[in-house]
Amino acid sequence: MAWFLVYALLPALVMVLPIKAGQPQQGAKKIMLAWANMVIAYPKQILMVMIVAAVTVITIGMPRNELNEMFTTYLDDSFEFRRANNHLNQELGGIHRLLYTLDSGKENGIYEPIYLQRVDAFAEWFRQQQGVSNVYTYTDIMKRLNRAMHNNNPQDYTLPQSKELAAQYALVHEMSLSQGQELTNMVSMDKRKTMLTVIVSETDSKNLLALNKQAEEWLKKNTSPEMQTKGVGLDLIFSNMAMTNIPSMVYGTFLCMAIVSLMLGFALKSWRFGVMSVFTNAVPVAVALGLWGFINGRIDIGVAAVGTLSFGIVVDDTIHFMTHYQKFKQAGLQTVDAIREVFVSSGLAMITTTVALMGGFGILSFSHYSANANMGFLTAICMFLAILFDLLALPAWLVWRDAKSDIVKS
Repeated sequence: MAWFLVYALLPALVMVLPIKAGQPQQGAKKIMLAWANMVIAYPKQILMVMIVAAVTVITIGMPRNELNEMFTTYLDDSFEFRRANNHLNQELGGIHRLLYTLDSGKENGIYEPIYLQRVDAFAEWFRQQQGVSNVYTYTDIMKRLNRAMHNNNPQDYTLPQSKELAAQYALVHEMSLSQGQELTNMVSMDKRKTMLTVIVSETDSKNLLALNKQAEEWLKKNTSPEMQTKGVGLDLIFSNMAMTNIPSMVYGTFLCMAIVSLMLGFALKSWRFGVMSVFTNAVPVAVALGLWGFINGRIDIGVAAVGTLSFGIVVDDTIHFMTHYQKFKQAGLQTVDAIREVFVSSGLAMITTTVALMGGFGILSFSHYSANANMGFLTAICMFLAILFDLLALPAWLVWRDAKSDIVKS
């Protein structure tokens, strides 16, 4: 739609509206010409400095990043929801819940002593794990009932020793409950399954999935096949969704780069120009992610989208530069003269569009939603680095590469 409006509506408005021609920007042209002369005079030095700086930031900063997410911190403390979550985490021990439905394998099987012992062992294992604040299980109720039946003797806080005794305790307990307080939230109607609920203090998706994986492995090693189950809950759904989407978005960035490289090579009719054009846009994204390793280090959904988003935008400046460069070369100009013309004719426009886009995305960094803030901040950094590569590394490489061929041809 934007392309259609620019090429259909904008020319008509220019023809109809009384728009006066602006004053020639002689000062800006002098600055662009001086910039071009600097690049032409020191191409090797510019390339060396930018390559060393980029490699240093990428090799040191990139390993500091991790694909992870902490969705409970998306909103800052200005939201009531976040303040409530903080209160729950401090007062109740956590807001993450892991749920495990443990099957005994038969009706009324939850009263079997071996089943109760396995469930209780599973609960005790969870209580020893770091970050776990509370574990709610049916065996705790049975222990309290057994203690109550023995005059609240602390030494009798144990499980019933027989199926019949456990069933009698359960019957007495259910008869003592008022209407609406049944154990159906913890015990199935046929008394075959019980629900074990784990409360985990605030943590990220990676740790939550790791804890769940350890729990599932413990069940496989220490329980019968019918008790082996998968952890469920909204927290696990969001964590799995994040840890599936984030790597996919990162891999999608590389696919985007490959497709754009082919398209640029075809459009510029030179595979070397196509590869170099992608290089001048892929490296700034990699450098930005390297800097992110020093700033934050967590690549969540918002940051994972930066690569594809920024790459698709900043490549536009490279296309302008390379297209005008080829046009001036085909007109018979030498490499250094063609680069000067590109800087004078397109350099200011490239800088202007980049500054406008940086401002637009930079505003997002003030968002109270961290995914938007991180995406806007890092995208603005990518655009700033990309314009530096387009107006420093790219022309320096062209001078270093094509100046020699110009001398040979002369």
